[in-house]
Amino acid sequence: MLPPSGPYYLGYSSWANASYNPLDGSGTVSGFSPGDYTLALRYTDPGVTSLDGITATAAVGVPAVGALPSTNTGQALTLLGTGFDAATRVRFTTFNDSFPQNGLGEREVVPTSVAGDGTSLVVVVPADAVTGLVRLPDEPAGLLLQIVPTLIDVDVTSGFYGDAASLSLTGSGFVEGAQDVLFGTGPNETVVADLWNFLGPDAFNSGPSLNNVTNLGLPATPPTGPMTVRTLGGSSAPFTVGFTGFAAGTVAERGTPANAALASANVRQAITLLLDVDAQTLGERRNGTGQDGFRHPLLPEPRDDPAHPFPDQPGIGRQVEQR
Repeated sequence: MLPPSGPYYLGYSSWANASYNPLDGSGTVSGFSPGDYTLALRYTDPGVTSLDGITATAAVGVPAVGALPSTNTGQALTLLGTGFDAATRVRFTTFNDSFPQNGLGEREVVPTSVAGDGTSLVVVVPADAVTGLVRLPDEPAGLLLQIVPTLIDVDVTSGFYGDAASLSLTGSGFVEGAQDVLFGTGPNETVVADLWNFLGPDAFNSGPSLNNVTNLGLPATPPTGPMTVRTLGGSSAPFTVGFTGFAAGTVAERGTPANAALASANVRQAITLLLDVDAQTLGERRNGTGQDGFRHPLLPEPRDDPAHPFPDQPGIGRQVEQR
C-alpha cells in the first residue's frame, strides 16, 4: 500500500536492465527493444471497480446462488461498464486441477466484441476458470462470477461392476480439492468429497481441455439414481439414463401374443429398448478406432456386434437379444 502523499517516480528501461535507477536516471545500459513508449497511469482506490455488472446465466446446471451471475466454461458473457475499447482485456480467476499446489491464478482474455459506445463487451469464459473475481487488468477489484460445472459422461474403467469400481467423469468446471460427487437423491443420497490431491476424487486435465476429468471409486452400496458434481459455483445437471420402454412395432415374429396391446417377442429375437438419456449426456461415444470410448455404468455391456451399436442420441435404443 502506498502512502497517501508523494512524490512518486515512474521510470522504465529496456529489458533486462536491472541497474536502472528511476529516481535519477542513472544506470542506463544497452538492452533489448529500445525505443519510445507510451505509458498511461491510472489511480484506483482499493475495492473499487469500474465494472457495472455481469450479464450471464449458466446454460447448464444450477448456480449456488441464483441471484448472482453464473456461467459454464466456454460460455460467452457480457460485461457492463464504461470506457471499453479494442485494447480492453478481462481477467478471470483460474485453477489448474493437475497442479493444485499452485493455488488460484488468473487468465487474461481478449473480448470477442466491444460495443461502439464502450459500455459493454462480450468475452468467452476460459476452460480453467473457477468461481471468483472477474476484473480489468488495471483494477484490483472486480465482480463475482460463479462457474457451474457440467457432467457430460460417466465411464466405468475397471474390469468389474460393483462397490469400489473405478469411474471416470467427463465434463467441465471440475475443481481438485473443492468439489463433491453426489450419487442418488433425497435421503439415500451419497456424497463423495474431494478433499485434496489424491484424497477423494481426483480431478485433472485431459487432452486439449482443462479441469475436465475426475476419477473416483464407486462408494460402498451406492444408491440408484442420477450423478451430480457440486462445486462452490453450483451443481451440474444430473447425469441420468432411464429405461422408457420398447420401440414401436416390437411384436413376436412367430405365434400370437396374449395381449396384442403390449410389446412381445420370441426367445432369441432381437428387440430395441428405448433409453431416456439426459440431454447433455451420451450413453456411449465412439472413438476413432470404432471401439467403445465412454459408456454409462447403467447401460448393459455392449456386445461385439457392429451392426447394432448403441446410438449417440436420447430416446433411441440399441438392439439386444432376449435370453
